[in-house]
Amino acid sequence: SEAGMSAKPYDDLKPLKGIQKRWKKSKQTYMKRGICITLVSLLLALIVLTGIWYFSYARYYFEMAGVMERTPDEDAFFSSSDYTVESGEYRFELWMPIVMSNSGFARVMDNEGIIMFLYPQTGGSYNFWLYITDERGQAWSVYLKKDMSPDFEGHPFPNRSELEKEHIQELISQKKSSIFKMLSAVHDLWGIELGIGLPE
Repeated sequence: SEAGMSAKPYDDLKPLKGIQKRWKKSKQTYMKRGICITLVSLLLALIVLTGIWYFSYARYYFEMAGVMERTPDEDAFFSSSDYTVESGEYRFELWMPIVMSNSGFARVMDNEGIIMFLYPQTGGSYNFWLYITDERGQAWSVYLKKDMSPDFEGHPFPNRSELEKEHIQELISQKKSSIFKMLSAVHDLWGIELGIGLPE
């Protein structure tokens, strides 16, 4: 009959439509699984990288902060340091690193014009340099070798004139006892041994 003939093409398409529906459903399922697997993988990678950053680098900052006082919010806006403490004649300040970066540092100041900057390094070593103010009020920055001599080659501004080098060497000689006292204060507060004054 005519009705039977017209229904047959429609009946032939039914299996195809079922396959199409199942294919769309499985496609959506696989897409959702793929997105979930990608997100979980990224999260695990972030956790692993953060763990490596913390245990090889940032934990030294947290150890230093553990013996300091959190800077009050109203003061932190002006000083920008995260932790501070005053011990004797020294002021210690600590800037914590941003997550996954090496942006932090510590600063120690005395009342004689000496400022020490400390930078914890991966593995627990510490880089540092000093700013020493002379009688004219000019500050000179310098790295020190273990024997207390200035390390002009390692300085970020190595092009010093001979007169400037002599002047810095004289300043270090004049303030040697104050530098040792500051190194001792750093050791007393943080337990950090910088090795200055030891034989090469």
